Amino acid sequence: MKIILLFFIFIFLSACSIKSTDISQEFILKSNERDFNQSFKTTDQTLKILDFDVPLYLNSKNITYIKDDISGIYAYHFWADTPNNLLRFILLDKLEKSHLFKALIGKHSKVSADIALEGRMDSFEQILNKNDNYVKINISLNLINIKNNTLISHKYFTIKEKVANNNPKEISKSFEEACNKLSNEIIIWINKSL
Repeated sequence: MKIILLFFIFIFLSACSIKSTDISQEFILKSNERDFNQSFKTTDQTLKILDFDVPLYLNSKNITYIKDDISGIYAYHFWADTPNNLLRFILLDKLEKSHLFKALIGKHSKVSADIALEGRMDSFEQILNKNDNYVKINISLNLINIKNNTLISHKYFTIKEKVANNNPKEISKSFEEACNKLSNEIIIWINKSL
């Protein structure tokens, strides 16, 4: 009986000393430092960027891919925030640096804004098939005059960015590049719409 008890104590102590290794990684997408190659007219208006409507699968931190028309997620690699927030914060950073608006109002602010940007994100995923490996972001945006409750402009954006190598860092890098290109296009569209 003592031998069995000693055996269980040995197994228990051995199991406690085994270190587990966390192999999961979270990726952050950042606004790049490149400036726009054009000047923007400064307005006296304020802008509020609302949360984008998203399908349920984009309301998580999973990195989604579509391979041969079947969706999946990476097991050990995640976004540090939801795609909605990652894109919104890149856009906010670029809008701030563009000086297009007098002020950017936080989405939870009680201060009234002149203009709102609302939208729907339809895709934020990696596409894999025999000949292609790229990330794709589709988003539909409305620029709204809050004072008159009227639509100023509407546009549907599609961005595709090649993935150089199918490893997590390269995939994240392609998403970051796509988000930055998309944000630049959105700001140019807003500038033309005002």
